[in-house]
Amino acid sequence: MKPREYQLKLEYNIKQGYSKGNKRALMVSPTGSGKTFTFTYMAHKSWKLGKKVVVICHKESILDQISDTFNVFGIPHGIIKGMKKKDLSQPVQICSVQTLTRRLAAGKLSLDADLVIMDEAHHAAAGQWSYLFDYFKGAYFLGATATPCRLDGKGLGELFEFMVLGPSVKELIGLGNLVMPKVFRPAQPIDLSQVGTSMGDFNKRELAIAVNKAKITGDVIANWQDKAKGLPTVVFCTSIDHCEQVTHEFNAAGYKASWVDGSMSSELIAKKLKQLSNGEITVLCSCELISEGTDIPAIGCAILLRPTHSLSLYLQQVGRALRPCEGKEHCIILDHVDNFQRHGHPAQDREWSLDMDKKKVRKGNTEEADLKVSECKHCYAVFLPAAVCPECGTPVEKKERVLTKVDGELKEVTIEEAQKIEEKKQKRMQVGRAGSLTELYDIAEERGYKRGWILHKFRVKVQREYDACKGDKNKIVKFQNYWELMQWDTVSKQALERAITKKYNTFMSLKPKL
Repeated sequence: MKPREYQLKLEYNIKQGYSKGNKRALMVSPTGSGKTFTFTYMAHKSWKLGKKVVVICHKESILDQISDTFNVFGIPHGIIKGMKKKDLSQPVQICSVQTLTRRLAAGKLSLDADLVIMDEAHHAAAGQWSYLFDYFKGAYFLGATATPCRLDGKGLGELFEFMVLGPSVKELIGLGNLVMPKVFRPAQPIDLSQVGTSMGDFNKRELAIAVNKAKITGDVIANWQDKAKGLPTVVFCTSIDHCEQVTHEFNAAGYKASWVDGSMSSELIAKKLKQLSNGEITVLCSCELISEGTDIPAIGCAILLRPTHSLSLYLQQVGRALRPCEGKEHCIILDHVDNFQRHGHPAQDREWSLDMDKKKVRKGNTEEADLKVSECKHCYAVFLPAAVCPECGTPVEKKERVLTKVDGELKEVTIEEAQKIEEKKQKRMQVGRAGSLTELYDIAEERGYKRGWILHKFRVKVQREYDACKGDKNKIVKFQNYWELMQWDTVSKQALERAITKKYNTFMSLKPKL
């Protein structure tokens, strides 16, 4: 089996990084680009040279897929997972991360490696994975992922030393290795303004309440019938109850539908995936499954009912529909939850880095992607910039516009208006970073604000930090030291208010009037 040109380029660049003294490489290439083939090709070469190779993954389905690919390459290997009988005589081992770390930590297993391959490496920041970096500290590491950021949006720079980039999604579409997604956003997306965040993503309990509503499900059926009727479809839901409800609605509308969730056996999940692939069912609903390691090229439509702040999860989900198959010219993405607004078009170019970071998102707010997309106001198709809508032919206004979300609905604003919004944002950030009365005074003087503004902002800042201590004595001592307060200044909110006012008056008595 011959690798593609871009796969050979990936291998070359990885080896170049190793030759410079680095030992931890991260290979980044989109879903459907053949990452498993690429690292199997490299593992085959290492095995031929007599090297020991350990491959690590986090799902049984992914482990089985890797094992099948190794068999195609003729690489003899052992498997370390659950109740599977191990064969440690083989120089190549494919391992479940859970089983491997548990046995190594308990001293029930000893393993050597020259090359350690980590599939779906965006999970590598988790404790089980990071343990393996220490255990195999003398080995070369190769992480493989389509999304080099953790689910909380942060990069992987603490674990990997260099990154090697594969082709972009648009390049793969041009090569015929992926199909172009047609993204549709209904006119009235779900209102998530009252949904908080937990562990960097939407709070699951609050999310289920907001999403699992009969009206929303009805809209899903109607939009699917209009845009993707009959196409093999996966639906990403928020909970098992939500999966059951959406499945029931599709069945009630006369379509064959089922669902999968993490409580099911791997055999049952595999059976239902096969039924979707061979046409026995048309719609398969999923709760936190089918987003990684699922390769069903026949999938023609993905319905997004699971809002997420995670770019990684979003791209994994939409990527399920991008794989090509005979007669498939494009795929349909029905985004009912504004994920495209948060993360952009699936096919737009992205700038990846090991040092990515993501700001926390407060309840009622939503982060917005660097949108390089257009939205048709006639048919609600979302597409990469073009002169006319590729779906209905409606001309796109030449005046450059961006989208912003206000009160749950999209409002168009010009670039000039967007720049004003950005300037206001920078001003708010400057005030937020101000850590003293002096800095607040300088801002007020520069902007022509009155003295009362300084007192208000100072009071809010100090009281917010005091509330964040939540009665913790150690935190309160640090708070007192930072703001130069006495112990009796924090015995009550009234005492703190008096101390704030006193510090403000003393400070302002030494300053000229604004």
